[in-house]
Amino acid sequence: MYIFILFYFIFFLIKNFYSQTLSFKKITFSLGGHNSRNYAKPAFNVKIRGNKELFGRSQFKLRSDISEPSYMRTKLMSDIHNKLGLPSLSANYILLYINDEFIGLYILTDVYKETWIEHVYGEKDTKNLYKCDSCSLTYDGRSGFENENKEATDKKELYEFLAKLTTAESWTDVESIFDIDQFYKEVAIDYLAASFDHINSYHNYYIYKNPQNNKWIYLVLDFDFDLGWTLSSYESDVYKTFDEYLKNEVAYKLIYSNYDHFIEILKEIVVKVFNPAILFPRIDELKSFIRPYVKLDKTPNSDGKYPGRMNINSRTFYTMEEWEASTEYDISQLGLKQFILLKYKFVCQEYNIECDPNYLDNNNNITITETELLYPTETSTSIVDSTFIETTTSIEDTVLPTVTSIFDSNIDETTTSFENSCWSEIYGYPCCSSKVKNIYAQDEYGDWGYDFTKNEWCGLAKHEDSSKQSESEECWSEIYGYPCCKGCRIYETDSNGSWGYEFNEWCGIISSRC
Repeated sequence: MYIFILFYFIFFLIKNFYSQTLSFKKITFSLGGHNSRNYAKPAFNVKIRGNKELFGRSQFKLRSDISEPSYMRTKLMSDIHNKLGLPSLSANYILLYINDEFIGLYILTDVYKETWIEHVYGEKDTKNLYKCDSCSLTYDGRSGFENENKEATDKKELYEFLAKLTTAESWTDVESIFDIDQFYKEVAIDYLAASFDHINSYHNYYIYKNPQNNKWIYLVLDFDFDLGWTLSSYESDVYKTFDEYLKNEVAYKLIYSNYDHFIEILKEIVVKVFNPAILFPRIDELKSFIRPYVKLDKTPNSDGKYPGRMNINSRTFYTMEEWEASTEYDISQLGLKQFILLKYKFVCQEYNIECDPNYLDNNNNITITETELLYPTETSTSIVDSTFIETTTSIEDTVLPTVTSIFDSNIDETTTSFENSCWSEIYGYPCCSSKVKNIYAQDEYGDWGYDFTKNEWCGLAKHEDSSKQSESEECWSEIYGYPCCKGCRIYETDSNGSWGYEFNEWCGIISSRC
C-alpha cells in the first residue's frame, strides 16, 4: 500500500521562483501533536528517509493551527525570531492533498531534531538536544527532559547543567555554560506576546548544548497560543508588568540579577520588531496573501464536509468573518492588531521606551469595516510551487524540467487571445485526458489537474477569452476601482456582484461569461 501526499507550497513574497516537482520514495507520515489531536483538523509529521532532503530539511510538521482563528500566530512569531536573528523554526503555508483529497491549508514548519542541529550548528548526531515536557530548568525537573537522540543514554552533562541552574544565585554563576542573552531575548518575546507556553508553563521548549562554545541554548516552539490568544481579558493580561508575568524561579534569578540589561534587550526588541509600524504591514501582507486559501479551507464539499476535518466530535470552527476580525482590532476575537497595539502602548509607557507617537494616541483604535474586510488594497506577490511525496518504491525519484511557474503573478495579463481550445498549451502544458478530473490548483486562466501517469500538469477548464466580451457586458467593478476578472472563480459575493482575485488584486466577475 502507498499514499500520494501533495504539497502546494504557497511561497510568500518570493519572485521569479520556478515550478519544480520533487518525488521521494521513502517517507514516514504520521499524526502529530498532543492536545491538537482533539481538534477537528489534526496536525501531521513528515520525515523524509533515504538521506533525502527538501529545502535543506528532512523532517517537518504540518500544523493546522485550527485552535486560533487567524492562521498567522505561528508565522508571525517565526518571522519575529528571524528578524532578530534568533535560532528558530521557520514557517510557511502549504495546501495539502492526500490521495487526491484536499485536506486544507496548513502551516509547514521544520522541527527541532538531530538533523536540524546538523544544518544549523554543524553537529551530526548530537547527544545534547533535549525536549522539555513539564520541566522547570531545575535539577528536580530533570525527568521531564527527553533526548532526541534515542541512542544517547548518558545524561551527565544535562544533570550538571540543571544542578548549576538550581543553585545559581545570579546570572554570573552560569554565564560560562548558558547563552544568557539569547535566553533573555526569548523570555522578553514571551512577555511581549503574552505567551501561555514555554518558560512559564514548563513545556514547549528545547535545550541544546552547542559544542562550538560549550554553552546551552534555550529553543522555543509552538506559538499558536501567543500574541494574546489565550488571554482571559485585556485588562488583566495585556497590562501585566514583566514582574507580574514571570512565574519561573530560575528565570527570575537569572533576569533580576541583571535586570537593567534585560530591560535594554526588551526595549531593543520593541524598537526593532514588536511595534505596529513593523508588524501591521506584515499582518496586512500575510492576510492578503492567504485569504483565498483560507476561503478554500472554509468551503465545504458537496457532502457538506470541510477539508481535513477528521474529528467529527470537535466543534472548533471559525467563519471567514471571524478570521477577518481576528487579524484586526476586534476585541471579541482578540484581534492581532488590537493586542499588539495595546501591548506596545503599555510597555512603551511602563518601561520608558521612546516609541512611535503615531501609535500612542488613545484615539487610534480602529474598527474593521466591510470595505476593508472584502476589498483590501494591500496585495502581495504569491507563487505556488508543488512537491509530491510518495512512499512507493516502484517509482524513481523524479525532478521535472525547470520551467517558469504557471502560477507566477508576473505572467503578462495582456495575453488574452487564444484560438486553441486547449488553453494550457499556451503555457507549455497539455490539456488533461478524460481520466483526470480532480482540480489541484486554480488561477486566472483556468483549472489545473495533475496527470500522475505522466507526472505532469495539465489544463482542465476551457479558458474564456475576455476579448470576446460583448459591448453590453460592461465591467461593473471599474466604478469601484477594480478591473473585471478574466476567469470565473468566486471568492466573495456582495450586493454589487461576485468578486474574484487575479494578478494580486480583486476583480469583478462577469456573470454572463461564467
